[in-house]
Amino acid sequence: MNRQPGRRWEHLAQGIAGRPAPVRLGIFIAALLALWVPTALPLLPALNAGATWVKWVGPLLLYGEFLALIALWGRWVRRFSYPLAGFGLVASPTNGRELGWGLALAFVALGALLGAESWLGWATWQAPGVNFPRILGEGLALGLGVAVAEELLFRGWLWTELAQDYGAGRATWISSGIFAVCHFLKPLAVILATWVEFPGLMALGLALAWGRQATAGRLGFPIGFHGGLVWAYYLVQVGKLLQVNPEVPQWLTGINGNPLASAPGLGVMAVLAWGLRHRAIQKQQSRSGKPHQ
Repeated sequence: MNRQPGRRWEHLAQGIAGRPAPVRLGIFIAALLALWVPTALPLLPALNAGATWVKWVGPLLLYGEFLALIALWGRWVRRFSYPLAGFGLVASPTNGRELGWGLALAFVALGALLGAESWLGWATWQAPGVNFPRILGEGLALGLGVAVAEELLFRGWLWTELAQDYGAGRATWISSGIFAVCHFLKPLAVILATWVEFPGLMALGLALAWGRQATAGRLGFPIGFHGGLVWAYYLVQVGKLLQVNPEVPQWLTGINGNPLASAPGLGVMAVLAWGLRHRAIQKQQSRSGKPHQ
């Protein structure tokens, strides 16, 4: 009798695993909301009263429940022995090195882009302030926190679920499109004013997905690259390291000060995505002797 609940859960999980990808995605999102809403609703009075602590407690609750659900999903639906590792979040020296390479590439890419802007006279570098060490630490924590959450969601769980039905190639494009759309959920007026950001987000999503495939399915490189971009952008914006020439059009320097939301930024991201795709194809061919999808 003690085994009956376990068997029921296993039967339910395998039923979910046999559903089409859109249904599985809907079930996961519904389950996450079912976990989060009851814990978030009690926070509304404090939020309406202007309590600042609610603004970070709510997301932390969602993040913790997301990690728990991902682990359960990996164990029961995907049947991974190590659920988070099955989605690419591996604790290994190799993954750590790849995370470091991702961080370095992000700083090199953004540094080259901003350096070119400075050389062309579009912007001027500013000396860091006395509070820069604090900003440095804040940026690192923010960058890695955002990257771990988003990479586990988009390049980990979402990509894996889509690849199960559509193959790696289509999963890469679909997950990147969803990634871009989720970052573009804004009022219509804002969307129309900042539409140039969308191709850059799409290119970033592709680069991160191919980055995972280029590193044997591990998330270290995507986390490092994504986190490095957030970290570097935080340093430049909050640390006020760059003064943009207001006479230069924003489509050259970046919408709302975001250098990646510009024509040169899109070009840099497209080149990086192409390079990572080429690397992913090489890795796939070396493993299977067949072209990557």
